[in-house]
Amino acid sequence: GNHLSKLRHEPMRTWRPLTSGRCLRVSILVLSATCIASVLSRILWRKPCCFHGTLGLCSWMMEGAGLLQLLAAREELRCQYAGSCYARRRSGLAMALLLHSLCVMLFYSDQAFSRTMLLVAELLVLTCSYQDLTFAGACPELGEYVVRAGAGAGIAWACIALCFEAQHFAKQASGSWFLPLSPLAVVRGLALAAGLAVFTKYDWAFATLMSMGLFEMSQVATLEGDATCARLCRLCSALCALGALLALRCTWRQLKRANRRRGDSDSAESVDFSIKRVDSSIENLGSGWG
Repeated sequence: GNHLSKLRHEPMRTWRPLTSGRCLRVSILVLSATCIASVLSRILWRKPCCFHGTLGLCSWMMEGAGLLQLLAAREELRCQYAGSCYARRRSGLAMALLLHSLCVMLFYSDQAFSRTMLLVAELLVLTCSYQDLTFAGACPELGEYVVRAGAGAGIAWACIALCFEAQHFAKQASGSWFLPLSPLAVVRGLALAAGLAVFTKYDWAFATLMSMGLFEMSQVATLEGDATCARLCRLCSALCALGALLALRCTWRQLKRANRRRGDSDSAESVDFSIKRVDSSIENLGSGWG
């Protein structure tokens, strides 16, 4: 009887809600483990760094994009901005990290269709999260630029990987490019996207990974004997690299300007506080004389 009464009065244990922050922490652990395993498997077991005929740069792009996404997730957890927009952004970033970890697991496998579906999903999720990137306040911090760089790097990696997947499916199907656009139009579209990211968002990470991917595409086109596509890829790669340097310089200037504004506001607040202290001391002195 006493045992039953204790059970009645004992409060029931409830599970804590699965918030966007907890989902992001779990995604960080999963992606960190998969990236470490990918690097170790390539270094220790001499796993081949080839991806549909590429020369190994795509694997470094994949791991670099994963690293930038991990840094972006860490900054999101550190800031923890309130609001539905920021919660949706954290949830989208957590989903993108899980999808990227699955892409890392299937990178060297023969499951091209599953990998393509994962890349499409990652691209859609990161694009939606990229649209929610709004800086809080007039003086943005470094962490907000890191979040933008992580999302941009993931989008660039997904675009380049999807181009190689489309080329692989074309070779398996009929030996011809099956997309409605020609390879030259696709290269121009990627370079145009990098230019828009540079001049509208100052996204140096997107332009950097797009430059690396276009250079890899030029090497593959050279091996296949397509000199025109290889020449265009090299030109667009150089333009993207130049745009990445320009965007990085603009980002650095924005950070310096924001730090200067923050310092001016802090100094103004300290001056106001000192004036108030002098006024209060004068009032106390006058009341003492009175």
